[in-house]
Amino acid sequence: MTPARRIGVFGGTFDPPHHGHTAVARAVREALNLDRLEWVVSATPPHRAAPIADVFDRFAMVTLATLDEPAMIPSAREIRRGGSSFMIDTLRELRAEAAGAELFLIIGADSYDDLDNWREPAEIRAVAQLAVVPRLGANGPQALNPRPGERAVAIEMPLAAHAARAIRQELESGRDADGLIHPAVLRYLRKRGLYHGEHNGP
Repeated sequence: MTPARRIGVFGGTFDPPHHGHTAVARAVREALNLDRLEWVVSATPPHRAAPIADVFDRFAMVTLATLDEPAMIPSAREIRRGGSSFMIDTLRELRAEAAGAELFLIIGADSYDDLDNWREPAEIRAVAQLAVVPRLGANGPQALNPRPGERAVAIEMPLAAHAARAIRQELESGRDADGLIHPAVLRYLRKRGLYHGEHNGP
C-alpha cells in the first residue's frame, strides 16, 4: 500500500520572508519527513495589523525565497480565495484536493497557545496535526499541553533572533540586512522600493 502523502502548511504574511522562516520550514520538513511544504501567503490576516508590502509583492518574495528549497512550494491559495484569510478554509481546501494525505500545520508556540481564538479551532485540530516551533529566540522544544484529541508535536530547533519587523527597520534605516534575507529577495525589495519609512506592523 502506498503511504499517504505528508503535506506541511506554513502560513504567514512573510513581510518579508527571511532566513528565520526558511530555518523553520527546513526543520519541520526534516523532522516530519514531509513530501511537500506549502508556504501559504496570507492575503488579509484577520488577527493582526495589515502587512506593509502588498500581497503580490509578498508572494513574489516567497517565490524567490523558496527557489533553492526542494519540496517547498509558494502557495497563492488565500490570495485566490480573497477576503479574510482563515486557516481552516485553507486546510479544508487541501484536504479536498489531497484525500488521504496527512496535513501538518506549522504554528509558532505563541499562536499555539492562542489557537482557541482562531476560527473553528476544534476543526483545525481535527483536520491537521500541529507542528509547534519555539518562541522567537528560544532554544529547545515548546512544552505542549494538548487538548483532548489534539495531535501536536514540538519541533526542536533554535530560532533566529530577528523578526520581520526588526528586519524592516534595518532596511528602512539603510542597512542591507545582510545574512538575514535571501539575496534574490533583497534585490527584489530594493528594486520595488519596499519598506522605506515604515516602522509599524508585526
